[in-house]
Amino acid sequence: MGAELESAFEIPEPPSGFYPSSFRVSTDGRTAAAAVSLVATGGRVPGAAREAERKKGQTEMPDFTKRHSKALHYSAASCRPGAGSSQAMEERKVAVVGAGQVGSTFAYALANEGVADDIAIIDVNEQLARGQVLDLAHGQPFMPPVNIHQGSPEDYADAHIIVITAGAKQKPGESRLDLLRRNAEIVGDITKDIRDRNSEAVIVVVTNPVDVLTRVVLEQSGWERHRVMGSGTVLDTARFRYLLSRHCGVDARNVHAYILGEHGDSEIAPWSLTHIAGMPMDDYCVLCGREADWRSAREQVVEQVRNSAYHIIDYKGATSYAVGLALVRICGAILRNEHSVLTVSTMLDGEYGLEDVCLSVPCLVSRRGIERIISGPLTEPEREGLAASARVLKEAWSTLRGDS
Repeated sequence: MGAELESAFEIPEPPSGFYPSSFRVSTDGRTAAAAVSLVATGGRVPGAAREAERKKGQTEMPDFTKRHSKALHYSAASCRPGAGSSQAMEERKVAVVGAGQVGSTFAYALANEGVADDIAIIDVNEQLARGQVLDLAHGQPFMPPVNIHQGSPEDYADAHIIVITAGAKQKPGESRLDLLRRNAEIVGDITKDIRDRNSEAVIVVVTNPVDVLTRVVLEQSGWERHRVMGSGTVLDTARFRYLLSRHCGVDARNVHAYILGEHGDSEIAPWSLTHIAGMPMDDYCVLCGREADWRSAREQVVEQVRNSAYHIIDYKGATSYAVGLALVRICGAILRNEHSVLTVSTMLDGEYGLEDVCLSVPCLVSRRGIERIISGPLTEPEREGLAASARVLKEAWSTLRGDS
């Protein structure tokens, strides 16, 4: 069998610095590592060395003649520079829970970003998950190397990040808080599965209403708060920056601004933290001169941010593309250990004068999850607005618990 494999499966000379350590046979979401060691000399196993390994019982050659329908590919971790050395890169695995529009769009964007080595797509509707995996896998010749497969709760055990997108669909005209009872049970069951696998992952909650459900996950997991975050207002912040860029005629990447509080109707825009070209908006608007009544225009921009999701749901039934990209931004900050400032939803414990509530504030995000919460200076009206948003979320939590 060894000779047949050597003649039938030629492995090309790898680029300089590449040392593939293993290849994988992947079928229907289950990956079995083929025990074929590849050495630095061209990626080929010398015959004598291979025979010695075989005699020692350390090498088991797969029967490729029975695997004509299986997908053969390298794992992304083993094909990156330095893999196979003493400092081989650890696989970066992301489990996506929910194969609907948000989950599948996120998986697509994540695969194209090239930041993850392994993407497991999990859904109670196994046919839907299988279909999404196949659709994504057929595009792999156009993507960075990544193992995309149908997953199960067992994938929680070794995932670096678990992204929960599963939940009931938001109906036209339905507020995020109306979704609370329907989705709390779904997210609670997923959290129990994660806890039972002794996972060491960071959890990112996306299911709406995200702030309250982030607290559900945090309390039911029993984990430290830095390991559980909600996608929060990362998307709202992106919408805010986009609308300001259109209004001011400035690249959105040069607009520095945040949306804080609830991911929903009570969110606030702290203008005191909004800058363009290093200038506070009050100064920039005077200098720009494009809008005579710029204070009134500000309120219109904030209302557009608040109502964006409702308009998109009315038009097409759901939001998916922008939230998928927002999740890639969050996961990239974790997997790359970027220490990025993102407005994710987290449990507050005295920050901004608030406690016992999950909402969005600027946080430093790294491989640990939330490295720290950044308590920036707010004006008194902004603090009052954030406190009012916290009260809305606390009332929702009390309703869920049956306290009121």
